[in-house]
Amino acid sequence: SDIANLAELALHIKPKSDGTIELGCHVVDVTAHIEESSSLDRRARKRSTSVFMPQKLVNLLPQALSKTVALGKDKESATISVVYTLDSTTFKIKSSWIGESVIKPSRLITVAEITEEYNSQKQTAFLSLLEKIATAFYSERLNYPEAKLMPSLSLFESLDDEKVNVDLNILDRSIGSIIINEISLKLDTSV
Repeated sequence: SDIANLAELALHIKPKSDGTIELGCHVVDVTAHIEESSSLDRRARKRSTSVFMPQKLVNLLPQALSKTVALGKDKESATISVVYTLDSTTFKIKSSWIGESVIKPSRLITVAEITEEYNSQKQTAFLSLLEKIATAFYSERLNYPEAKLMPSLSLFESLDDEKVNVDLNILDRSIGSIIINEISLKLDTSV
């Protein structure tokens, strides 16, 4: 079992003895660190979520607490987990479990590192399987069996008025972000 960690999301993949694959998606359970009805609890409820933008991150919790509860290598963390049992050939979900758990990530990896490893042609078994699962989720979401994760959008590669590449092009996404986004979309539709 290998684990990818993206500060607030951890993933694990385990081949099972019955020929299925277990995909676990774990999100930090901040409620394990906040006293109910406290001032911080009331503030967090008003915000309801963290907001990620290309230029800025607005955390649900104060920055010091966010760093304390963030997932870390070899650090036990309370999480809310969704664990899927997948068919090992089609990667279709056979069953799922949602609940509280405690995990201890063995490895930290960023989206940029996923992209770098993918592009290096020296993929670990973990990344290769994660990419196949994300592709299957993407194909199912589009209801198009031949769908690929990295659609070609060369028409949208754009230059600004000074013929400089636009570096904040919403259509310019790395393979790492596409893989994690597909897993996240499946996770979001499960809860």
